[in-house]
Amino acid sequence: MGVLCFRMIGIRLSGAVRLAYLRSLFSQPVKVIDTLPSGQITATVTAKANELQLGISEKLGQFIQASALMIGSIAVSFRYSWLLTLVTSGVLVFIVLVQVILQPLNRKRSEKIDGATAKATAIASEALSSIRMIVACGAEDRILARHGHWTDEARRQEHRFSPLVSLQFSPLIFAVYSNTTLTFWFGIHEYLNGQIANVGTIVVVLMSILSIFSSIGQLIAPLELVSRASRAAVDFFTLIDRTHHHPPGLCDAQRLANLDITFKNVHFAYPSRPQVKVLNGLDVSFESGKVTAIVGPSGSGKSTIVGLIQKWYSLREQNEAISDLAEATQDGNIELRGLEAPLIRLEGNVCVGDTDLEEVETKSWRRNIGLVAQTPFLFNDTIRNNVLFGLQGSQWEHADQQTKERMLKEACKEAYADEFISRLPQGYDTAVGDVGIKLSGGQRQRLAIARSIIKNPSILILDEATSAMDVQSEQIVQAALDRVSQTRTTIIIAHRLSTIKKADKIVVMKSGQVVEQGTHEALVNNKGAYSELVNAQRLSMHGTEVMETASSSFPISGPFADDSTTNLIHDMDSQLSLSIPWSPSAYEGSVGMVEKPIVEQKRLGLFHGLGLLIGEQKHLAPLYAMTLIGAMIAGAGLPVQSYVAANFINVFLRPKQDLVHEGNRWALYSFILALAVGAGYAIIGYSGSEVSASILRKYRQEYFENIIRQQIPFFDDERHPAGTLVGRLTNDTVQLQQLLGLNMIVVLVGFFNVVGCIALSFAFGWRLALVNLAFSFPLCILAGFFRLRFERKLEEMYANVFAESSKFAAESISNYRTVISLTMEQAITERYDVLLQQHARTAFYQSLYSTFTIAFGDSIALATQALLSW
Repeated sequence: MGVLCFRMIGIRLSGAVRLAYLRSLFSQPVKVIDTLPSGQITATVTAKANELQLGISEKLGQFIQASALMIGSIAVSFRYSWLLTLVTSGVLVFIVLVQVILQPLNRKRSEKIDGATAKATAIASEALSSIRMIVACGAEDRILARHGHWTDEARRQEHRFSPLVSLQFSPLIFAVYSNTTLTFWFGIHEYLNGQIANVGTIVVVLMSILSIFSSIGQLIAPLELVSRASRAAVDFFTLIDRTHHHPPGLCDAQRLANLDITFKNVHFAYPSRPQVKVLNGLDVSFESGKVTAIVGPSGSGKSTIVGLIQKWYSLREQNEAISDLAEATQDGNIELRGLEAPLIRLEGNVCVGDTDLEEVETKSWRRNIGLVAQTPFLFNDTIRNNVLFGLQGSQWEHADQQTKERMLKEACKEAYADEFISRLPQGYDTAVGDVGIKLSGGQRQRLAIARSIIKNPSILILDEATSAMDVQSEQIVQAALDRVSQTRTTIIIAHRLSTIKKADKIVVMKSGQVVEQGTHEALVNNKGAYSELVNAQRLSMHGTEVMETASSSFPISGPFADDSTTNLIHDMDSQLSLSIPWSPSAYEGSVGMVEKPIVEQKRLGLFHGLGLLIGEQKHLAPLYAMTLIGAMIAGAGLPVQSYVAANFINVFLRPKQDLVHEGNRWALYSFILALAVGAGYAIIGYSGSEVSASILRKYRQEYFENIIRQQIPFFDDERHPAGTLVGRLTNDTVQLQQLLGLNMIVVLVGFFNVVGCIALSFAFGWRLALVNLAFSFPLCILAGFFRLRFERKLEEMYANVFAESSKFAAESISNYRTVISLTMEQAITERYDVLLQQHARTAFYQSLYSTFTIAFGDSIALATQALLSW
């Protein structure tokens, strides 16, 4: 039951920490997210969460159990002979000193290796999240090179610290084996002096001390996992403990949303680049109910305006932070180094009517804004749910299903999305796939438009909503945008000037300032910056014809398009549907693809898999040979020590005058054995570290290359979202590293231990050995087999169970701005909480069965010892 309880404690506590982390994350301002390294958040909620769970589950129970065994053994040994216990415990002091010296170095080693691996994981996560763009640009080789650079760095760090791994094991093993020498040698002298009554006292003290050493050995692996868990907890609680004060709103956001938005002398720099001014005294007004377009070169501050209107950044909070930093610097409390320029002091105001936007409650303000970004994000859900997410936080969030359905249909019709949705086999219940990958770019954009207008927002922001589309898709989406912006305050960030010709006002920006503004005709005739942009896009003369063609394709009149527009969109949708997975003509193939796994997984046996892996790594043959030799030496240690200990006991049967001579002779043999076994563990520590490092570098890079070079249908499969693939890339390669590294060493040492012990037992007592092999040995093997089988199934279950919640969390985090713009923070965390609770229940029932298997295995071992003693 202890194992079950600790497993459930680990699952529930790690789930609670994951939930608290996600909840804290979505309560932070965007400036905090901007300053975090790319991929760190996703890595924390996936790989780091798994490390945390391992460190506080059954491994923590093993740590407590081993600690209790150590305390009990010390008490028993002191009860029988306190002097002998003190002398032999001197070896413990040596072990503690070695650990005190090596642990900081080992922690430094782990941090460097984990840092390089985390950067490789971040590159893989970014690449797989935008795999279509990677493939379209032919950037696979470049991404592989970047990923390979950091895996090589991890390999170099492993190679650098391989001697440290060797030293980590060798002194400890030497101390354990030499302790037998010290115990019997000193015990013989105490026996001759009359301080010890018989050899039984020496055996009790020796077995107690060996139990302490065994406890230390059992503490090493859990201690390493607990140490990793503590480092992972730092990543979690650094963000969880970061408090962010959300001031209550002082004004009615709904009333203010119908007023003009004005920027007054705004100076702004991003928190991640506080020395680079983005807005330089910006003065601009966005009139209520009018369409205002913003144009200008990259870096002129167009998207910054969107961020300030959305309240992603706060002029007041950021300026207070800069002031506090400057004050601390002047007082001498801190010193800023490496700054190429002074920090930018933020100034100005963003006002809604006469009210400073800082005084408006953030979430209530965002509920009045509909945002359509250049690359729309759709959740891995149905079309219906993706559009209905736009109602989060609005007055219709808890409306009845009939009302929601009516609003859904109206929004989709207004966004020209109802036409293509109706032709899908499952209609509004069609799953869009990871980030909407099963739909075309234009279809995703129209769903994003429908989602942004379903709550009937007063303000609509279009951030280059058509810049990444082909001409046909752009024309459809532009028609939808023209339609939904008729009665709203609309702000358009434009790349293609053909899309803003009919705007009520066009604002031209350069270097964070407004250089001119007016209507299209007035700005073209003005022969200024806008006219230069028009000429650059060849919109004057020939370009005007392009604009006219684009505009006349969709004759909009009033709030609704006429029949010609609808018919044209119907025809173009029919043409576009031929190239998307969900079209009627392609749907059957897509279904077949989903129902049948793209990649058939083959399960290999342990020895078959090991043989294949070792055969592929023939260049590591010298290291394999070193590992084998070291394992033979280390494996021979236990049976040889048993023989030496038996002869130590036989020494007490000799006359007292021979005790000292014979005792010294066997003590010398025991000391030589300790040196040999210590050398064996030094060999396998070094070679095993080198092998595992080479394996991780090769197979992680090869694994990633095989994933990234898959055909696009592979990524369309619902079982292969980016988050799941990144998780498999990390976990599978680590497990492979452990298999050919530490785990292989344990298996080899254990194998030679068993062979040596069997040979020794038959040499000295074949009858008792035969009984052991006939009855006890098969039972222990059977118990171990079932335990291993259930443990492997449990690990697979954990991987499958938590893959869904990890994928959901990674998906939400990667689209942080979309989530907060839709005020979906609470909905996301509630859904994540439900997933974690479901996973905890599933894990409980699975763990219940494996616990009985573990208990059976432990009881069999004790039963066989009782049988042999009888």
